[in-house]
Parts: sequence; C-alpha cells; structure tokens
Amino acid sequence: MVLADLISEAIEQDTIPVVNPLRLRPQNGSVHKDTVEAVLERTVGDSWTDKQVSRIVDPDTYIAFLSLLGKKKELEADHQRLVSVSAGVKLLAEERVQIFPEEAASILTPRGVVKIGDSIHHARLYGWKNQRGDIQVGMLRVFGAEFPWFMRESGVKDILRVPIPQGSQSYRDLAPTVRKNIENDKAVEFGWFTQNDELEIDPFDYIQHGGKDKLARFLSYMPESRWRIDGISMNNKLRIRPNLLSGEELPAKVYGKELSEEQYKLLEETLKTGLIIATEGLLSLKSARIVRRNNLGIPRWRGNGHLPTSLDIQRAAAQALEGRD
Repeated sequence: MVLADLISEAIEQDTIPVVNPLRLRPQNGSVHKDTVEAVLERTVGDSWTDKQVSRIVDPDTYIAFLSLLGKKKELEADHQRLVSVSAGVKLLAEERVQIFPEEAASILTPRGVVKIGDSIHHARLYGWKNQRGDIQVGMLRVFGAEFPWFMRESGVKDILRVPIPQGSQSYRDLAPTVRKNIENDKAVEFGWFTQNDELEIDPFDYIQHGGKDKLARFLSYMPESRWRIDGISMNNKLRIRPNLLSGEELPAKVYGKELSEEQYKLLEETLKTGLIIATEGLLSLKSARIVRRNNLGIPRWRGNGHLPTSLDIQRAAAQALEGRD
C-alpha cells in the first residue's frame, strides 16, 4: 500500500510527466494519397474566379494571377490579356494554364495530380497585435510533400526554418485572418509545433478568455491543464486530448460531484476522439505553453544541441514582435 500511496500522491501533485515522442524528420513513406487525378486546363484569357485562381498549379503563374485579381472575386474574360509571370516571361491570352481539379492541397506528379493534405509535418506559429494591443496567434500548416521544393528553392536544409514560398500549397492553405496579417506586415513567425506536442494551459484562463465551446464546458468540471496536440487537420483548429487522463473505467463522479448525462458524454468524447478547438482562442491564451521534455520528463527550456525546447507562446510572440520593431 505504501507504493500505491506514493504513486497516488505523485499523480495528485502532478509530478509524474507523460512524454510523447515527436517525429521531426521528413517522412520516408508516402506523403500523398494514392488516388491520381487528371490535371485540368484553362486559357489565360478565360474568365477566372478567385477559387479557380487558387487552384493554379504553377506557383509563379498563381502569384501573377493573384496580383491581377487584387480584391476582386472574379476576372472577366479578356482575349487581349497578357500576364507577366517572371522576368522576361509573359503569357498570352490563348496560352493554357494548368489547374488542380479540386480546391484542396495538391501537387502535380508525373502520373497526375495527388492530394497532400495528410502530409502535414508541423505548423509555424505567427503572432500579431489586434486593435486593443493584445497579441493574437495563428498558424501556417507545412505540408511535408513540399519539403524537396522548399529546400531546392532556398538552399535551407532545416525543415523547421526553411522559408515557405507564397505560391506553395502550405502558404495558400492559410486561414484568411492569418494571411491578411502576414501580408500586411503585421504578423511575425516565432515558433512551431507538431503532432504529439504537449500543450499546457490554465483552465480558468480558457474559461474566461477562450471560446464558449466544448473545451470550456469540459474544463468547468474537469480542470485539466496538460493536453496533447492530436491532429492539425484544419487550418484554424486543433484536435487535442487530455495528456493525463485515460478512457478506461470512466468515473460517474468527479471531485465528489455526480456527472450529469451531458457531462459524461462530453468526457467520453474528449477521451475517445478528442476535441476540435479553434486556434484563435486556444493559442492566444496568456497561459498557453508548448512543453517539451528530456528523457527524465523535465521540461527543456534551454537549447541542448538540436533538441527542441519548450515555448511560452505569448512571451515568444512578444519578443519576436519587439525584435522586429
């Protein structure tokens, strides 16, 4: 009983860390879906909607059309249209432009078009100040299928710091608010996270300043502070799970209080499938931290070779914004 009591006491005092492995190397296996689709074509002089422009295959041509589009939602047909793609390269109205068949992150291979949405390697963190002067945080998801191109274009081999071109699928995937702040030179990149990273928050901070969502309702009766990032399948939301809770033998009572049917169902959902939460309210919390640990489970806050370090999100964003100014 002595050992059981010691373990129980250690759990209550949060001195037993739960460590999840991070896979940071480029993927060696498939980075795209097996389904291959045919690439589509339109002429330069055709009418173009903003959604069709977003599906242009060639990055330089995409940027050129984006410039033509400006704030408009559509370009009318123009059989005299001339598009300057790069220095000395111009496309005439009758020339053909390849576009992806769907509005989904894709690349063109020798066999055809393949989707790369499942190849997310990590997400870059961006911070900016809103009109009240509060720091807001958003993300840019980086598709691993694009690493060879990124490295070839920039000469940078560090996949966590390689520049992300504006014409890339990773950049095109940005949520509108994040993209607007980056292109208005208000946002600055200051860090990264990936699947299985540990996210630490103050539950009461989220209840007061985060979203009025399932996480807030869950924290009102289960104030868990340590969470695991379980998925980055949307450009403005994360899937998270409690880091210290198990789905086995769910309790009917929590802290001596009987769980309602709704609370019990939410507990089941949180442990079995995780919660999908907007990044705006979650990552912009003053208490939000990415915690990375050494082999003993101790948080690593200082660099040790090339090992990833923990990140106080608000502090890191503030330092990056001050450094730019």
